[in-house]
Amino acid sequence: MLISSATRSSARLLVLVIALGATFLLSTRLPAAPHAELLEDRATLDQEIQGSQSPASLLVERSKIHSQLGDLDAALLDLDRALRFGAGAGEVAFGRAEVRMLQRDFLAAEKAASAALKVDPTDVDARALRGRSRMEMGLFQLAADDFGSAATLAPRRPLDLVFAHAEACTQLPEDGRVRALSALEAEIQSRGPASSLLLAAFEHERALGRWDDALARLDQLRTQGWSEGRYGLLKGDVLRDAGDTSAARLSWKAGLGGLDQLPPRRRTTRAALRLQGELTARLGGKR
Repeated sequence: MLISSATRSSARLLVLVIALGATFLLSTRLPAAPHAELLEDRATLDQEIQGSQSPASLLVERSKIHSQLGDLDAALLDLDRALRFGAGAGEVAFGRAEVRMLQRDFLAAEKAASAALKVDPTDVDARALRGRSRMEMGLFQLAADDFGSAATLAPRRPLDLVFAHAEACTQLPEDGRVRALSALEAEIQSRGPASSLLLAAFEHERALGRWDDALARLDQLRTQGWSEGRYGLLKGDVLRDAGDTSAARLSWKAGLGGLDQLPPRRRTTRAALRLQGELTARLGGKR
């Protein structure tokens, strides 16, 4: 039987109504996308800038939103306009450096960060950003200097700068890893035995073949709550690298024994099962 054109039209109308209803429900129940909020903020700034006699700070703020939205050319244009309206040269130079980093124009980012530092040599963020640009260009000594200075200038040295400094040192030829370890040890003496610092120092000591120091560092980590399984795995690995295979196997077995002592709920987690697999593999599949 043929379907009339009126029936087909009614069906299409019903589908359209359902689709519009679903769209309405979704739009009212789901949170706004992050970009939607940024676009709203930018639209508000557009109006404020048009009505302002001194829009420098507003232009800098809008430049940041342009960057978050990926409109990097627009971000640079707003920074240029902000400078003409009296924004601080250091603030504008730092903003340019951030945009250039996003564009992966690391030489331009370095120059812009250097310009910001000429205005304020104590600007921690500008020094750290210049260090990042220099790392990308393979200028590891200069990057290490920047990260080290930034960490020193900060009221309380952020760990990310400490690790960035150590990483830059590691890339240096000859004694780079030794210098990285020295920087970490100095931070441990100053800050205290933070687990992340101890673990980073351990990795350098192991890479340098300082087996006794690496084992002592693991003992420090153990006192901070490391599981017997993880401790046994890494201790066994160090002993194996040092040539003491028998002691390594004993450590791996002790690690497995420590896992066996865990409550069933903790023993069956993904991390525990992965650790168990690594220890068993070290022992050739035998316990």
